[in-house]
Amino acid sequence: GVDPKMYFLRDRNVWYVDDWLERFGDRPSFLIYNHPRGLSLREDFEHLMAAIEVAAYFRRQVVLPDTMNCANSPAYKVWSMDQSLR
Repeated sequence: GVDPKMYFLRDRNVWYVDDWLERFGDRPSFLIYNHPRGLSLREDFEHLMAAIEVAAYFRRQVVLPDTMNCANSPAYKVWSMDQSLR
């Protein structure tokens, strides 16, 4: 099955999962980082931006963690994620 977040993004054509080779090539390099739970919006984005900076330096793609609190985002209710990510 597909998890709710992937379905939500796929359903709205926001996240293209079918073009893996075009996006990442035949040797993808990812950065996976530990993201603490229960942070404020500011702290969430401080951790995320630090991960993006490190990933850019090492020419890697950031894998967003499932521990980042999406409800902190101002877009959470605007994009109806409060209804689709329960």
